[in-house]
Amino acid sequence: MLVACRQEEGREDPALPRLVWIVTAGPICWGSKELALSDSSYAKYVEGRTLLASNEHEAALLCFLASHGESPHFKTALSIADCYEHIGERLEVEAYVKQAYRLHPNSNEAATRYAHWLFASRDYVQCTEVIESVLARSPDYGPAQVLRASLTTKD
Repeated sequence: MLVACRQEEGREDPALPRLVWIVTAGPICWGSKELALSDSSYAKYVEGRTLLASNEHEAALLCFLASHGESPHFKTALSIADCYEHIGERLEVEAYVKQAYRLHPNSNEAATRYAHWLFASRDYVQCTEVIESVLARSPDYGPAQVLRASLTTKD
């Protein structure tokens, strides 16, 4: 995690605006320090991603839950959903996918995963609304295009 703060002689001045950026596998996210993941929360998230890559789903889940408890974030919610999916807890998957969408409805990934859940629940009207909003922002977003094609051939 990279953190940039306006500093004076090596010490942070709380009266000056602070800027934080987090570099992840995805795009750079900008925001105030209060909106960014804390160092502890981010460390737990990274540990969870490492464990998930090693197929240690239950251990990863504990890291993600701890991270999310400190600082809720849509990527963490999606990671929690992934863990629950691997261990077969469908109701928990649905809850965290929905939470990820609510935390960041403009995320193509979160919106499309939520739309998949809506599709599986046969809520085709809301699924279509969510997918169309993704495609309005990003017409070439492949996963949303695939789901829209499924919607048109569902009958």
